[in-house]
Amino acid sequence: MLGAGVYALTGVIAGEVGGAVWVALLVALGFALLTAGSYAELVTKYPHAGESAVFAARAYKSPLVSFLVGFCMLAAAVTSAAGLSLAFAGGYLSALMDIPTHIAALAFLVVIGLFNARGIKESLSANLVMTAIELSGLLLVIVAAAWFLRGGEVDFSRVVEFKAGVNPAYAVLVLRRDKVAADHFRVTTWVPVLGIASCLLLMSLQGAQTWLRAGALLIVGVALYGITRAGRVQPLKAEDYKVMDS
Repeated sequence: MLGAGVYALTGVIAGEVGGAVWVALLVALGFALLTAGSYAELVTKYPHAGESAVFAARAYKSPLVSFLVGFCMLAAAVTSAAGLSLAFAGGYLSALMDIPTHIAALAFLVVIGLFNARGIKESLSANLVMTAIELSGLLLVIVAAAWFLRGGEVDFSRVVEFKAGVNPAYAVLVLRRDKVAADHFRVTTWVPVLGIASCLLLMSLQGAQTWLRAGALLIVGVALYGITRAGRVQPLKAEDYKVMDS
């Protein structure tokens, strides 16, 4: 998976960590692989649209929890897109033209939204173009780094320099009891266990403001769930997915 966050966050991480930024990225890779292992088992076991919401419905047997998980995943995607838009507008576009950051970010989101509204074919084509641009930028960085290495202009002492002062996993374990007819990938048990531990660690590092925002988001999700039920919209239950599997 190729994420645009590498353009937005690498400089920030380097400013916090120092020359040993590769250590922070390596730790992040380890955390990501734990989540990837859990998802690899679940998506091959339950190949349905909805991913995390489907897993939550099966693991917790609660339509409310399933709805909240899906709502939070959607909110996370919107937040990620907004953060990347601000990074693009403020860190890159502002170097080429004088335009307010928030206006440029909003315009970027509107364009992306229009592509998605137009249709899947158009949005996929736009995604391919953006991925090609992103990959080209990363290759350019690799070539530039190789050029500096070849010219002997690299200070290797900074590679180990630190700046001073410096969950799908649960569903995997619960759903091990749920047997399906089709063959699927099965991740080693210690992977989701470590995934849960990494989530708890990351949660403990969040500040009060983050928790308040998360709480407000959950309240909004509960309100939306109440509205859907009041409108007689019946959410899918765990047994509904079992019918799909048969």
